[in-house]
Amino acid sequence: MVAPPYPVRIDRPPAHALRSTPHFTSRSIVTEVVRMAEGRDMYMEFFRQADTDGNEFLDIDELVAMMRRKGYKGSDAEIKDMFRRMDTSGDNRVSLDEYLYAMGALPPQAHNWLQSY
Repeated sequence: MVAPPYPVRIDRPPAHALRSTPHFTSRSIVTEVVRMAEGRDMYMEFFRQADTDGNEFLDIDELVAMMRRKGYKGSDAEIKDMFRRMDTSGDNRVSLDEYLYAMGALPPQAHNWLQSY
């Protein structure tokens, strides 16, 4: 019998079981959650600044204006394409949830759960 090329630990469940458990027992999962939380604050601040009318949604004009203020040099067509990809609900406005999901600061499970309401 050939030994596996990695250490085998029998004192914990297999990796696939860790992903399905509600609590975080894997260091890599915790690291990913911390990374997402740190980036989330930055993205939330951008969203708040861009939402000039305070309705908790971004429209295309707010996104274009904010991207220009932040120094984005691309075309308006490129920004509009970004907007369309972020607007997963198709209502011509981007919610904070949609924005955080597009930026990778909201896991797909949470985004899908929030979309159901």
